[in-house]
Amino acid sequence: TMKDIVLHGRFSNGKMHSAQSTTITVDSFQTTVKQSTISGYFNLKNLTAPHFTTRFDINGALQSWAQFFPMDSIEILSGNLAGHLALSGTLKNLDSLTTETIKSLKNNSRFSLQNGALKFKNQSNTYSHINGNIHFADDDAVIDSVRFKMNKQFVSLSGRIYHYLSLLDNNRRQLKSNLTIKTSYLNVNDFLKAFSDNN
Repeated sequence: TMKDIVLHGRFSNGKMHSAQSTTITVDSFQTTVKQSTISGYFNLKNLTAPHFTTRFDINGALQSWAQFFPMDSIEILSGNLAGHLALSGTLKNLDSLTTETIKSLKNNSRFSLQNGALKFKNQSNTYSHINGNIHFADDDAVIDSVRFKMNKQFVSLSGRIYHYLSLLDNNRRQLKSNLTIKTSYLNVNDFLKAFSDNN
């Protein structure tokens, strides 16, 4: 639920007075979602073949966003999330935002997580002291650097997850990754169990 919404914008049907020349602009947008703040802007041109540009800056508690995602398998989720969601591209159909449409968008988003913690309900492992940065390049998620504590061991992680948006598909493609993992000790079965049990 969003609260304290402040929005300033403009609307014009353009020189042609038509859907094709219409422009909708939100110059500034600000709101709160529980313990998080969001601010940004939005621009939409040509309602016949809609092209949009948007950026939203986010800062606050990670658990504020739990209401927007399936959380049935997660027992513990905490930490501070900061960064920006930056998307642009053409939407083929305003009434239906498909996975293929999302994949076609230019994604320049970047996020950082501080002091995070995560535990899945069907696992004994707890992931704590999570700190790191991630950004997005087309259909890939790039892990710049992430460090966390799994049980009693610290793990450093970097690399790329390919085609992460396939997680939105009903018929999922195989998820691939290229990761570098550094730790003094790692039980590979325990580490991979998080992905196999919750995908």
